[in-house]
Amino acid sequence: MSKVCNQCNLTVDDNVAFCPGCGAQLPVPQTTVQQAQPADPNAQIVNTEAAKAKVNEVAGQAKVKGKEFIEKIKTDKNTQMTCCGVVVGIIVLFVLFTMLFPSSNAVLKGYMKGYKNFNAKQVGKYVHPKVNEYYEDKLDESYVDMLDESFEKMEDRDYKILSYEINKDYKALSKSKVEDIADDLEDNYDIPAKSVKTVRKYSVKIKVEEDDEKDTTKTTKCLVKIGMKWYVFEGICE
Repeated sequence: MSKVCNQCNLTVDDNVAFCPGCGAQLPVPQTTVQQAQPADPNAQIVNTEAAKAKVNEVAGQAKVKGKEFIEKIKTDKNTQMTCCGVVVGIIVLFVLFTMLFPSSNAVLKGYMKGYKNFNAKQVGKYVHPKVNEYYEDKLDESYVDMLDESFEKMEDRDYKILSYEINKDYKALSKSKVEDIADDLEDNYDIPAKSVKTVRKYSVKIKVEEDDEKDTTKTTKCLVKIGMKWYVFEGICE
């Protein structure tokens, strides 16, 4: 496109603002801008309603499928056996997990039950193997044997543990305290400090009897999680 200068009649390009011949200002054509049309609100409503309809359709299909599956369970013996097998499998896995990795409360209960019955082997189940190795190296006897001798002495003087009560509201030790305990366990028992995850401090009330005299004492038990298992350690939380 081109245009003619009104002053000197020179033909120039349409987009030139000043004439190169005489310097006169030339008119610049206006660019037509097409304004965007506002969105149609009715179209938005239609899209929203369509989405809701789709959601309701999917939900309805899922509900129907669920009912069909339930009816199949009621009537199909193979499906019943499969469902029962899955449920039994989950229960077995849960029981095995709790047996292999009992909670800190369960560990302390087993430990205290062994003490009450003067059963050194049961108590030893909840003590870390490295502790037993320590006693064998330092004292030439296992932790269980040492504990068994202590129980025999208690029985000789007619000492009995009548009952015990564990306060389930344990105190979780701070990160810095756990790190200190982890370092002590590594130094004393060669237990890797990095394997110590957390430490819980329990309060236990014990009713005892000696020479027909009864008494109630309180003691502190420390439960340390090493790897996936909990172990009892005496005296490290003091």
